[in-house]
Amino acid sequence: MKKLYTLITMSLFLSITAFGQQNYIYYEYDTICSNSSINWRGSTIIEPGTHYDSLMTVLGGDSIYVLYLYVQQSYQMEINAYTCEGDTFNWQGNAYINTGTYQQNYSTVCGCDSLFILNLVVNHKPDIDLGSDITAPIGSSVVLDAGLHDHYMWSTGGNSQQEVIEVENQYPISVNVSVRVTDNLCSNEDEIAIQFTSATGIEPTNEQQFSVYPNPSSGQFNIESNETYHYKVYDISGNKIVDDEGSGNSKVNLSEFENGMYFMELESETGTQSIKLIKK
Repeated sequence: MKKLYTLITMSLFLSITAFGQQNYIYYEYDTICSNSSINWRGSTIIEPGTHYDSLMTVLGGDSIYVLYLYVQQSYQMEINAYTCEGDTFNWQGNAYINTGTYQQNYSTVCGCDSLFILNLVVNHKPDIDLGSDITAPIGSSVVLDAGLHDHYMWSTGGNSQQEVIEVENQYPISVNVSVRVTDNLCSNEDEIAIQFTSATGIEPTNEQQFSVYPNPSSGQFNIESNETYHYKVYDISGNKIVDDEGSGNSKVNLSEFENGMYFMELESETGTQSIKLIKK
């Protein structure tokens, strides 16, 4: 505990009685902080104000002691806080990552203590594992389970423990699904890729012939047919990147797109045909 100063000023007042005896009055001034005390003439004093003590001299006169005590305020502030494992909590210019009670001491302008207390709890981040990437047949449904947690936020918009993934697409497609789960105000997330494929590959739906070459190609593909037709090209995610019509021989330019697998759908009056394109 801190005492600012003691016996800053002492004054003496002398009086003489009718019998020639001398009376003495001593004045003292002191200042302490609110969380401390002063020992004055055998007594422990913590309250501000005027305090008295007296003593008789050998000649029968009184010695009176007067203490004027001032108390300056000390401060103590305490906060309870939390953070998540792997994160930091910044407080009073320091970064904390572990559960515990931390203190910082400062002095006020009058010299008294200011005590700041932090009670920090570091919560565990939830465990989440959607498992390995999945391959499923086109047209099927995939059920994903995020386990038991307080809150869920799926990239597909769901907010329950389980999410059903199904796509309306007749071509192979890959979709990425993620979920963010929360326990005790701490969050964690995981992502999984689902590849919807055809068990037999992409096959013609009838016997009419379209010839597409060269395949693989660096980006230029030729279509040969004896019919007028409508053709579309999709990327691996099912996004349509080409939508056009042709008659007889046509050229399809995919040079501006990344190397990889694409899917072409050709449709004429007599039927449709799907062809896998490889750009390299």
